[in-house]
Amino acid sequence: MKKRRIVLIDYYNLFIRNWQVCPLTDENEEHFGAVVGSLNSIKSFIKKTNPTDVFVITDGENAALRRKMMMKEYKANRKKEWARGACRAYDFLNEQDQKDNWTFQKRRLDEYLSVLPIKTISIPYLEADDVIAQISNVMNNEETQIVIYSSDADYQQLINENVFCYNPITKKLLNEEKFFKKHGIPPYNYIYLKCIQGDASDNVTGIKGIGPKTLIKMVPEIVDTRIDSIQDFLEICQHAIDSGSKVYTKSMLNKFKLLIENESKLQLNYNIMQLSDVDISQQSKDLINRVIEEDVTPFSKTKLRAMFYNDGMYNNVKYLTDWSTMFSKLTLYGRNK
Repeated sequence: MKKRRIVLIDYYNLFIRNWQVCPLTDENEEHFGAVVGSLNSIKSFIKKTNPTDVFVITDGENAALRRKMMMKEYKANRKKEWARGACRAYDFLNEQDQKDNWTFQKRRLDEYLSVLPIKTISIPYLEADDVIAQISNVMNNEETQIVIYSSDADYQQLINENVFCYNPITKKLLNEEKFFKKHGIPPYNYIYLKCIQGDASDNVTGIKGIGPKTLIKMVPEIVDTRIDSIQDFLEICQHAIDSGSKVYTKSMLNKFKLLIENESKLQLNYNIMQLSDVDISQQSKDLINRVIEEDVTPFSKTKLRAMFYNDGMYNNVKYLTDWSTMFSKLTLYGRNK
């Protein structure tokens, strides 16, 4: 049997990028780039990677609640997706017009995905990160390759011999070797760098003055030893202070102390950002497992063609036979595992 290759697509990351930059319009000259751009991106990546399964994962209802309960400022800096100027591909009349288009295209993309042999997942109170991480962790084995499709660097902490990250903006696939070459540390210790740096996109503040190169000099263990927790990381820092070794400069020792003084912040950042062991309920895990194992929707070229015609987009979608070839493969595997 063919080795299972799973593609996990971050829905929001895919949708907003195409909504912002894909200039396609329907026959009424209304912006429709998010739908067709997203579908084309999915089809192209299927052609590129030849997967056996494709999952599109989106945030569930009240997705950010768990993390906001830990840190009320979480994502508080996020602008409304439909704020004026957010879309560079189309000149909307006003913010309400932009919001209405965003809502319509998102709903319509969901309808297109429902007729494709693709599994969509949305779990209440879970962000896409949690679900993608859970699938990656559960299905991580020698018989499976997993490719995460997103420009969000958070997923890179999940990279291992079976899990890869593909950035649709740079069009680069990141594996363990390339990740190490880029950051100087293995993916499994990336979370500690993230905790120190913070994440401006999620309004998670870090600790200033300690970059990747400095951290590697201070904590060389991060290069080749798996660190299991913030406590273990800070024990290494405390040992460096207690050792009295001349290897550490006064500046480095001050930075060690700064890290120890900020234990609560580091632990909070870890709880918010780590994906190696996501804190989700057994009920949510069961829901995710159920979707993993269920059959996919059989591909209907007729339904897809009719939807493109109804939306006045048929002339903008080339080579429908190519679509049929790509998605029929997913139908065949998805119903014969």
